[in-house]
Amino acid sequence: MGSFNESCMISGMPIGVGDSVRVILIKKSAYSLGTGISCYPWDFWSPVSPPFRGKYDDYARVALEAGEKDLVDFVLGSLASVHVPVELGENEYHDIAVPNIQTWEMVENACIEGRLVFKNSYSKVPTSPVNRVLIREDVWQSFLGVESYGDYPVRTMKFIQDGALESFEPFVGIGANERELRFAKMMAEGFQRDKIPFPLYFGGEGYSYIIKDQIIGNAQNNIANGTWTMTSPVLRQLVDSLVELAYMSGQMRSPGHMWAPMMTSGQEEHWDNVVRFYKNMVAIATVKAEEEAAERAKWAAEEKEILAEIRAKKAKKKKKAATKAK
Repeated sequence: MGSFNESCMISGMPIGVGDSVRVILIKKSAYSLGTGISCYPWDFWSPVSPPFRGKYDDYARVALEAGEKDLVDFVLGSLASVHVPVELGENEYHDIAVPNIQTWEMVENACIEGRLVFKNSYSKVPTSPVNRVLIREDVWQSFLGVESYGDYPVRTMKFIQDGALESFEPFVGIGANERELRFAKMMAEGFQRDKIPFPLYFGGEGYSYIIKDQIIGNAQNNIANGTWTMTSPVLRQLVDSLVELAYMSGQMRSPGHMWAPMMTSGQEEHWDNVVRFYKNMVAIATVKAEEEAAERAKWAAEEKEILAEIRAKKAKKKKKAATKAK
């Protein structure tokens, strides 16, 4: 069946055997054919799982880290409600049956053969294909290391993290009472000054709402019925991974990256070509960044000059009024 490397969805750089990666399930949008101009990284495809840690294990396989098991089991259990079973097709080797997604192996096989399908909510299009993407761990950490993104409010990792766990607190100890559950969801998604409700990072325009409704929704139910507490390790792991995902999606807007399936990069990694390409990109970006900084400095100087003139006129007017009063 062959052996090949893959490509990092963010950087395009090769991913070889043993490389640390994040693997994320993404679903094609029910609202866009992917043929127009997009506003957001999640317009054409959007994440439907948190990022799982693992190492690339050749031929499109990712060996997940042992510490991811409980999180993966919870996520796959949550996604089972939107999974559409697929029967065996004409080609028994590639048109594989996907009766369920109980195991990561089944999910990987389904993604490799293009046989993973999820239901759509809030759309006349009943289903959409699902695939998975890989992002190099070093690239992931590089993106997370950027100080902030956005203008108002300025979003940092801490900004997102502060509102994340807080959004689950309304569900503590309320049981299965439907009225209280609805009220708790309203509290979790209620707008607060200078804060974005955590579930809404995964329910914006273009998103499929699966993370918000199925994954975060099931976590809320687990807290409500006492299966989890606010200190449960799997809850903390889920929240931490989703915080990183939310921040990463926001960061992707700056260099104009989008969630989308990637190609393989063949059997050779060609790092020399990668180095040349990115050196050229850095040179281009450096020139533009310097031009922008110079323009901002010019605007700041002009603003300072205008303000000084206004203050001088006010002082002159005030002095004249005082002289006249005498």
